[in-house]
Amino acid sequence: MPLAEKNKVSMVLEPLNSIVTENMKGHSGYQGNHLEICMEIIKLVSSPAFRLFFDVYHIQIMDGNIIDNIKKYMEYIGHVQVAEARIVEKLTVNKK
Repeated sequence: MPLAEKNKVSMVLEPLNSIVTENMKGHSGYQGNHLEICMEIIKLVSSPAFRLFFDVYHIQIMDGNIIDNIKKYMEYIGHVQVAEARIVEKLTVNKK
């Protein structure tokens, strides 16, 4: 991270869903599939250059509670991507 900080470059970590089996919409076996896992890594790295890539599609499928999670992790978010998760109703438990 020192090189990224020195050059004022941001690096992001994106939680990806591991549930959807359709190619390029799900990522089976991905270890950073939950928001809490990625946030633990980001906090451990503890660098202003290492941020959260908040992808609404993947986070809604895996963790739900989009608004609450944005509020909770606002200070760590480096990028937001919004995509419709049509299959969410079938996959998620925590819908908000």
